[in-house]
Amino acid sequence: MFPLLTVNGAAVSTEDDVFDVESIAVEFDHESGNTHACTACGNPIAQTTTGWIDDDGEQDCPASADSPPTGHQAHPLPLSWCNSAAIQLEEEQDAVTVSISVGDPRGAFTFTVTRVPEDADTELAGCLLLHMPYPKEPFEHAPLQEIRPGTYRVGSAASPLPRHLAHSNT
Repeated sequence: MFPLLTVNGAAVSTEDDVFDVESIAVEFDHESGNTHACTACGNPIAQTTTGWIDDDGEQDCPASADSPPTGHQAHPLPLSWCNSAAIQLEEEQDAVTVSISVGDPRGAFTFTVTRVPEDADTELAGCLLLHMPYPKEPFEHAPLQEIRPGTYRVGSAASPLPRHLAHSNT
């Protein structure tokens, strides 16, 4: 089997030893610790006990037209919830596994499609099976709550920012 790796639609050579064609992973750089940006100025911001501050430690938003200036207005950065995503091709098991980590670098949600061998003594011989996370799974990556069949809320109940923190420092 010769998988084709594409990045943003462009093929990337996997012939060199640079890539392990059995496993491809994307990891997100969250070293800054910022998971939010200011809707007004666009600067990355971090929450403190006194409100939102930018990378310069400023609580006042430079885009604020108010006098005195008001604080930063927080909104989540896209994909700040994701640590990594990976695809693993497992020829020996005739399976493909997709793993997505949503906050705990020690693990991930894994979704696997595997084929039951043609000669297996079962009515499922030759069938494809989907294995996916489920609520109360042993060693689950994050708690799941079913919303409807096949759709789950990940983690505990959403905790929106208190209105006074989401919109300003004052």
